[in-house]
Amino acid sequence: MITVARVEITRPWDWLSRGWEDFRHCWKTSILAGLLVAVLGWIQTWAAMRLEYMVIVPILATGFALVAPLFAVSLYDSSRRLAKGQEPSVWTMIAAPCRAPGQLALLGLMLFLFLLLWVRVASLLFALFVGSENFSMTGLMERMLTTADGLTFLIIGTAIGAVFALVAYGLSVISAQFVLAGRGEAFSAMMMSMRAVAANPGPMLLWAWIISGLLLIGIVTWYVGLIVIFPVLGHASWHVYQDLIGEGQGTRQS
Repeated sequence: MITVARVEITRPWDWLSRGWEDFRHCWKTSILAGLLVAVLGWIQTWAAMRLEYMVIVPILATGFALVAPLFAVSLYDSSRRLAKGQEPSVWTMIAAPCRAPGQLALLGLMLFLFLLLWVRVASLLFALFVGSENFSMTGLMERMLTTADGLTFLIIGTAIGAVFALVAYGLSVISAQFVLAGRGEAFSAMMMSMRAVAANPGPMLLWAWIISGLLLIGIVTWYVGLIVIFPVLGHASWHVYQDLIGEGQGTRQS
C-alpha cells in the first residue's frame, strides 16, 4: 500500500526553493512552458477583445489554476530527469505526456470539466448581479470595484470560486506526477492526491496560498510574469510529490 509522508509546515518554502533551482538548471527549456502559457493568456484576451466580451477574461484567468497541472507535465518530467542526473531537452519535454497519454488525458478531461463548470457558474453569477451588458476592461474594473452589485459579485464569486479551487487542488496537486511516474491510473492518482492533502493540511494549505499568490502576480502582469512563475511552480510541484509519496523525508503512515 502506498504511504503518505507527513511534512513540516515550512516545507512548501523548500519546495519553492528546489523548483527555482531546477528552473535555473534548465531555464532554456523550462521557459518554453511558461511562454506557452503566457501566449495562451494573450490569445484569450485578444479573442475576448475582438468579441467584445471582456468579462470572460478574469473568469478564465481565475479558472486557469484548475487546469494548470495539465500544462506542467513536461516540467514534472524535467525535474524527474534532473533528480536522476539526466539532462532534460525540448524533445524530452514534448515526449513527456506520451509516458501515459490515456491516463493523463483522462485527468485532463476531469480538470477541463471543472473549468467549464466554473466558467458557467461565474457567468451566471455575473449576469445575476451585474447584468449581460458587455464592458471594456476599464469599464469592467470600474463596475466591479465601485458599485454594490459589482462588489457583491466579487465577494460571492470569490467564495464559490474558492470551493471549486479547493476541490480541484485536492484532486490534482500530485495526481499528474503520480500518473507520470507510472504509479497508477488517473482515478487512483486523484484519490492519492486527496490523501496527501488530508495527511498534511497545514503545509498543503500554505502551498495552495503560495501557488495562488504567485499565479495572481503572473496574471496581473498581463501574463508576462507567468513566463518564469509557471515553470518554477511546475518544477516545485514535482518535489511536492517526491516528498509526500516519493523518496521524501518524514514519518510515513499507511
